[in-house]
Amino acid sequence: MRALLTVTVLGLALTGCQLGSPDVSDRSSAMRVAASRPGGHWPVVQTRRIDLDGDGSRDVVRLRKRGGEWGSGPVRIEADLGPDRVAVGIVRRPGIDATLLRRGVDPDADGDRELVLWREMAPREITVLDLVGDRIRPVRQPDHSPLASTYTSNRHARAWWPGRHHLFSTRSVRSFGGTSHYVVTPDRYVVRLWRWSLEGRALVAEDLGRGCVRAPAPREPEPC
Repeated sequence: MRALLTVTVLGLALTGCQLGSPDVSDRSSAMRVAASRPGGHWPVVQTRRIDLDGDGSRDVVRLRKRGGEWGSGPVRIEADLGPDRVAVGIVRRPGIDATLLRRGVDPDADGDRELVLWREMAPREITVLDLVGDRIRPVRQPDHSPLASTYTSNRHARAWWPGRHHLFSTRSVRSFGGTSHYVVTPDRYVVRLWRWSLEGRALVAEDLGRGCVRAPAPREPEPC
């Protein structure tokens, strides 16, 4: 039987292809986080309730964007941790589509949650943020990690998703045919799977071997 093929249009179509998008994505060196004081005049575009300090109470987390929902400038993240205590951080160049993962993650399994700021559209960059005192700071992660939901320059398919605690990611074992505008992806293909944990201040990947996934929205691999 002829294998089913899925043709993906890069660029415009990549924004619509839900390659491993979470429930609602390689780390960019342009995404830097700096501390800032709370307040300001940037409108709140998103609010989450996530327990950042591990006290058992979900904290109000606000995402503010300069210029409003589709502003292209920095974003400010604020968290109300208690009376007269606000933690804050700034992401300088997050992309106009940056959004906070609804539940956060707990990759170090210590009871509090880390924030995940990700982009819904290509290149679907992802950054993980941790509470350090009264500042929200990024954890270290590889510059060229598989934590992305897009294709590599040589047309390997990548995807990521959040588990209950850890982050998971896959990368196709082989590259796919196509051009700079189109990638032809089989209906089912072999991937390598990683589980990401937080050790100290760095994300560390554990290789879980190979499995098979199905396009166009690959998630947890199954035996091949």
